[in-house]
Amino acid sequence: MEAKTELELSLIRTAMYYDGLVAGFENRVTPREPLAVFDASKVIQQTQRVWEYHTLLMSEIKPRPSFEVAMAGGDLRLSVVVDSVGGTMFSTVGSDAEEIVASGPSISVATRDAPSSITGTGVTYLRHLVVDVDVESAAEDLELAAPFEQLFRSTPQVRDQRLDIALRRLSNEDVLADELVGHDALNNVLKLLIGELAIVRPAQRGGLAPWQLRRIRDYVDAHITGPMRLRALANVAGLSTSHFTRAFRESVGFTPHHWITLQRCTLAKEMLIRNELSLADIAFEVGFADQAHFSRSFKQLVGAGPGAWRRERVG
Repeated sequence: MEAKTELELSLIRTAMYYDGLVAGFENRVTPREPLAVFDASKVIQQTQRVWEYHTLLMSEIKPRPSFEVAMAGGDLRLSVVVDSVGGTMFSTVGSDAEEIVASGPSISVATRDAPSSITGTGVTYLRHLVVDVDVESAAEDLELAAPFEQLFRSTPQVRDQRLDIALRRLSNEDVLADELVGHDALNNVLKLLIGELAIVRPAQRGGLAPWQLRRIRDYVDAHITGPMRLRALANVAGLSTSHFTRAFRESVGFTPHHWITLQRCTLAKEMLIRNELSLADIAFEVGFADQAHFSRSFKQLVGAGPGAWRRERVG
């Protein structure tokens, strides 16, 4: 009896389940299966994000001397080692195993027929992201003709410089917290993973109707101070999320996220010129998560930070 208790204490299993209770998804039917199971590890922090179709789980763990992270079944599941300290780790997909290179993020791709796991020894810290990809919606977003999951080679590890950059962006907390930003970041990762394996179908032409664009502009103006979900924007236009994203890009020339950021920064410029509010207050008024997020986005679009931009114009 004591041996069993000791084993149970040494084997910490943490599973984050789909619950479908994120705002706006109360009626969504989701499978009751874990995204990942951590064996012989102490979970420091976990954050689960349920986007329109995809589900993501970011975990920070302190592994025991020997540990395993097992990804449960899914049509297409991405396992990303974002950061680690010390020791040696191996990524296994199906029957293939490969040592994980510690410098930079590493991603493995698993399908239902080829489950994925990470094993390691001597690792003192691990930050790990698992993404459960809805294959039908991703195929629509990326305009792919073949069965989407078949475009991926189940592999223990995929690495290249562009993918490293894309994975760092997808793993950023600000990106994960914003569905619009995260959706673009995930699509970019999927495009890079597919590479030359993608069979691209002819793009479907046709943007948004004038009445749809007017409704989108009115909705954004009315909700500029808060977060905006891709599903809500698509509902305003009366379209599916994937159809809306393509049609919006065709009509406006930008993704919804990029265009909304432009609107936020345009409104911020008006407030900066009036010189009545602090940068932190302006960030809140135009819907950025905080001043740092505002400053990064503003500088990226305008070429100067909001403080410097205001000083040049109002002294």
